[in-house]
Amino acid sequence: MSNPKKAFKGGYRFKNFKGEAAPKVVEQKASHTVVIPLKQGCGDPATPIVDQGDTVKKGQIIGESTDSYGSPVHSPVTGVVSEIAAVGEKEIPAIIIDSAQENEPDSVQRLAGYDPAWENLQPEKIAELIYLSGAASLDSCGIPTQFKSSVITP
Repeated sequence: MSNPKKAFKGGYRFKNFKGEAAPKVVEQKASHTVVIPLKQGCGDPATPIVDQGDTVKKGQIIGESTDSYGSPVHSPVTGVVSEIAAVGEKEIPAIIIDSAQENEPDSVQRLAGYDPAWENLQPEKIAELIYLSGAASLDSCGIPTQFKSSVITP
């Protein structure tokens, strides 16, 4: 049986820890600059379909994987593309966007063919919208679709 008085090595020891967190909520503003890597999981990086200086909206597709397996890459913010560059140790291509900090409903780019009455859409259109939304690539190998979201065929 192990000795309960012995501690394991490593970890963080809280010495001279004072007080507790203040009961105050602080609202943080979102960064004005976002970096969106074009490599999203397995497969090759997506190809940018926007250029430096382009204005993009939240939800707009900014990168596509047409020649390899993957899903479209979307802009998480409305803003202006300030740069397309390689980032990080592995030099992953990325799109850098200066955010306009807009929360207007019209600043969201809906997918072509979007319909809130999805029950009326054809199954092929629903499959296409799932792929275009990026939801077909939830796993490291993706959900099989006819749109090359996975190495596994449907």
